[in-house]
Amino acid sequence: MNSSSETSTLQPLKTRWILDKRLDAAFFVGTPLLILPIFFAANTRWSSADLFLIVSTFGALGHHAPGLMRAYGDKQLFRRFWIRFTLVPIVAITVFSLYTMDELPGIMLVLLTWGFWHFLMQTYGFARIYDAKVGSFDASTQWLDFGVCVAWSGSCILFAPSRMYELLTLALKSGLTPILDLPLDSLRTFWLGGTIFVTILFASNILWKAARGESVNIAKLILFGATFSFFWFCSVTLTSLLLGVAMFEIFHDVQYLAIVWLFNRNQVKKKADVGPFTKFLFRPSSGLVGLYLGLIFAYGFMGFAAERLTSGRLQQVLFSIVAASNLVHFYYDGFIWKIREAETGKALGVETGLARVRMPRWFNHASKWAVLLAIIGVLLLTERSSTMTEPERNQAIAERVPKSVSAQNALAKTLLDQREYLEVIRICRAAQKMNDDQYRTHMYLGVALTATGKPNLGFNELQQAFELNPRDAYLQFHLAMGCIRRNEYDQALVHLEESVALSPEDAVGEYNLGVLYLLMERLDESIASLDRAVQLTPEYPAAYLSLGEAHLKNGTLKSAIRSLETCLLQDPGRIEAYGLLSQSLRQQGHIAEANEALQAGIEVQMNSINPPDGINKAVVLATELLENTPSPNLETLDLVARCYALAGKHENAIKAATKGVELAKKQADIQLIESLEVLIKKSRQQIESTTTP
Repeated sequence: MNSSSETSTLQPLKTRWILDKRLDAAFFVGTPLLILPIFFAANTRWSSADLFLIVSTFGALGHHAPGLMRAYGDKQLFRRFWIRFTLVPIVAITVFSLYTMDELPGIMLVLLTWGFWHFLMQTYGFARIYDAKVGSFDASTQWLDFGVCVAWSGSCILFAPSRMYELLTLALKSGLTPILDLPLDSLRTFWLGGTIFVTILFASNILWKAARGESVNIAKLILFGATFSFFWFCSVTLTSLLLGVAMFEIFHDVQYLAIVWLFNRNQVKKKADVGPFTKFLFRPSSGLVGLYLGLIFAYGFMGFAAERLTSGRLQQVLFSIVAASNLVHFYYDGFIWKIREAETGKALGVETGLARVRMPRWFNHASKWAVLLAIIGVLLLTERSSTMTEPERNQAIAERVPKSVSAQNALAKTLLDQREYLEVIRICRAAQKMNDDQYRTHMYLGVALTATGKPNLGFNELQQAFELNPRDAYLQFHLAMGCIRRNEYDQALVHLEESVALSPEDAVGEYNLGVLYLLMERLDESIASLDRAVQLTPEYPAAYLSLGEAHLKNGTLKSAIRSLETCLLQDPGRIEAYGLLSQSLRQQGHIAEANEALQAGIEVQMNSINPPDGINKAVVLATELLENTPSPNLETLDLVARCYALAGKHENAIKAATKGVELAKKQADIQLIESLEVLIKKSRQQIESTTTP
């Protein structure tokens, strides 16, 4: 809700309250006293993440609905601003549907900043209404009220590690790297000094007005005290970021819902030019309050569905509408709630005439849009020119806001990807001392502990993370891996299936689910999951290997051969694929091709840059080749003999080479005879050297 800072011809009214003392305390000024016990009681039953999800969807998004009711239900207002009400939503939805949130960090930074301004101006708007109720219209009071709102809102943001993490993350994603050069501690000190100074001026003005016998509305003072102390508590004092954001959002939403209900009821009562929907919903009937709230919850359900959906495309569509709704809400509220407008003031219980307009309205509005578009344009340019990587960004933010658990978690994830497990453990342990209610901290700590050879401790941390927030695909995946290590395949399957459900576009999750099905001999399900994995990521040799194995066990040999050949085409070094391909070909009766597959695998592994692992795998293939070839040819014997010799299996090498010499003599292959005899001689020397004391 917005307000004008210009002097207007307001007239004092008999009551200093918007509704009455009791209702104003509940809905406008004393709401935090109701919110605190309710939320802390709810937090004993639901996690902070669950409460945040409920409030951020049904509350934060849902409270946009009353503003839309005003915009599209007030005929006079719609006629006046129909171009804005028509074009802006279309443009916003189009832009957000073309890009994901990660692709628009500049616009998201603008929206976050606009959101803070939106809250600030709603508080300032209530202050203007309360002052109007007692006939306080002087410009100095308006400017001091505005200064208090800016100063205290800024302080709550600057001193809140979680808020600074949000701002810095989006700023650096937008390419505003010079922001890292700002002396943040000095800025906080300077801002706090300014806040104290403005507060002293504000208090002095109140005392001066009281001394002169001018009316001072105590409701406004309670409003400011309750709002900014509660904002400080939720942002700075409270250790749970999600709980703090949820509580303050509810405070903001309750104020908004109540004032819009009052406004529209008065519009209907005064027979204003409103549409049939507004006349029906806001006619005198207490039962319609339930319908009003129901419509708000229904609108908010769109955000809840977006968070819960597994369809990537539909989820993107809903997220684009949610993002557009935020932009439209902030934008509309900037001009539809100005109490200097006669009709708006009357409906809010404030008598006012139109304020003097200093310049054409269209010019004033166009200039604001020009500034906004210029800012977005600059952010798009800086984003494209930025060379800062995500690891560099996470490191920089963690250094500048060390008390932000979210910043430390982001750094821990970066270091986890770099396999800096000991450093991850140190960071997560420190983060837990600041706030033990962040599931990501437990999750990353669990993964790092497992990687450093402490799987039991790691699994315990993962379980704690699961209790705080089970709806994380990464967490479910690592819990599944922990269960597999403990041979708890059934429980692992539950976690992996949930991981895939939460992240259906993740080929790695589908692959691991397919492998687990394969281990459990659930072949049809394994094939289905592995098929989805290679559809999501066509270049996935490991998935093709497992898919070939599943088809081989299932007896679908043609599909097995096709999958294994694709695997080897993408990665010729997959030694297991040669053996499985040989088995598939042999079962189809293609003996020669099966032997060729084994020989190809042996040759690849003998040339491996990773001995002895490669040569040991080659020995397995060589043994299989001999077992399946009653009368091996000269080429096979030569290859197998050299393979055994490289692996240090000299007796086997001598046997294969001796057979090879006999066959070479029959074929008069002098060169191969000499080569095999040299191999026999060297193998015997190796045997003698190991047996000689």
